[in-house]
Amino acid sequence: MLVLASGFLMVPDGYYFFGVLWIPTPFHQGELTASLFEVHRIACMALAMLVILHIGAVLKHQLLERTPILRRML
Repeated sequence: MLVLASGFLMVPDGYYFFGVLWIPTPFHQGELTASLFEVHRIACMALAMLVILHIGAVLKHQLLERTPILRRML
């Protein structure tokens, strides 16, 4: 949720959604949008690390412990 919210708020002056629908954003270019960009970057890195950890845990259970976790997940 933090990635989505900070991504929306960091864009200054709005944007076209898929080139069709204009989405206004509440802030203009400045210190606040720069700070929100940093929050967005950190949140994206944290999300990527959680995905990597999740994949690693699945592989550990599937390959080392021989638990059919992947079959249950799918």
